[in-house]
Amino acid sequence: MTVKLTPERALKLKTARLENLEATTPLIRDVARLLGLMTSSFPGVMYGALHYRALEMEKTCALKQNKGNFNRLMTLSSEAKSDIQWWIDSISEAYNPVNHGDPDINMTTDASLSGWVLFSGKVSAKHIKLMVDNNTAVATINQMGTCHSNLNNKLVEQIWEWCILHGICLTVAHIQGKSSTEADRESRLSRKETEWCLDRSIYSAVIQKLDVIPDIDLFASRLNHQLKPYIAYRPFINAFHISWEEYTFYAFPPFCILKRVLQKINIDQATGIIIVPNWPTQTWWPYLMSMLINNPIILPRKTRTLFLSAQPQEIHPLHKKLELLAYHLSGTSCLTKEFQKKLQNSSSNPGGQGHRNSIELTLKDGNHSVLQVKLIPFVAL
Repeated sequence: MTVKLTPERALKLKTARLENLEATTPLIRDVARLLGLMTSSFPGVMYGALHYRALEMEKTCALKQNKGNFNRLMTLSSEAKSDIQWWIDSISEAYNPVNHGDPDINMTTDASLSGWVLFSGKVSAKHIKLMVDNNTAVATINQMGTCHSNLNNKLVEQIWEWCILHGICLTVAHIQGKSSTEADRESRLSRKETEWCLDRSIYSAVIQKLDVIPDIDLFASRLNHQLKPYIAYRPFINAFHISWEEYTFYAFPPFCILKRVLQKINIDQATGIIIVPNWPTQTWWPYLMSMLINNPIILPRKTRTLFLSAQPQEIHPLHKKLELLAYHLSGTSCLTKEFQKKLQNSSSNPGGQGHRNSIELTLKDGNHSVLQVKLIPFVAL
């Protein structure tokens, strides 16, 4: 359900705005009357409060300069005229929802600048509820500006314009600082476990060998992304909040969430490259094998295969034991079945006892896997 201005009220507003816009130096009284019409129309104009602050601040300043005399003339800046023009252009179609419904995403934040990885085009058509521990920020964003700070108004305008562009409804509520424990804890964490980066020359060699060009880096950060755009694992809006279907992704996720990542690939029917350790005893391993659309690539096991951009001297604690592989996966069944048709059958049935032979196995090092009766060889980079 929505609220709209009556045609008569909309016409009255439009006429008053045209009169002030055409006047080179309108009376302060006329501008004040126009502002009164604007504010009384907010219930039926969703973003009206975002387009009157410049005019209001200039009226207040002119009134102070003229010692409270409403019958004196004032000059309108280009910003104020732009706001008036917005009302003229928008008033006929303007409306305001009675209720935006329950939020789709709840976020808690503190004053930290880290963790803000919302990027254009990746989160849209959502109702986001933001919990903030600063009363001024809550009031300024909810009211779409303030009468006291032009700088704050510029910031609020950027926030709301981004939300409007992406169809986002933003609700801001206050949370006591002592209750914002999760956001405070997240902003203080080092997050070393999610900042390891694959050697960039190895990354380039992998995408060249697979003949794949990713267009998004999942579970990445400002320090370790291989390409742009990228989106983080945590905190707040993260890689799990967007659909992967439209992308050819590259992902080097934390090992503890691999099962969840594979489920996401399957649900979204996504296709891309993922870096995973060679851990065939893990419960997610058969799931991983069933999603292959190319032979896994064994990555070089070097001291600097993984590195930290912020601490380049740091060596990964598992560098001597950790064997990483690059997998080209898809959640689309037709692609996985096409790849499986190309595989050779294994020489023995799953679970069967192997024949004794005096000849050593050529794949003794475990650089292969079996999916049902299909043998999946691994390929060195």
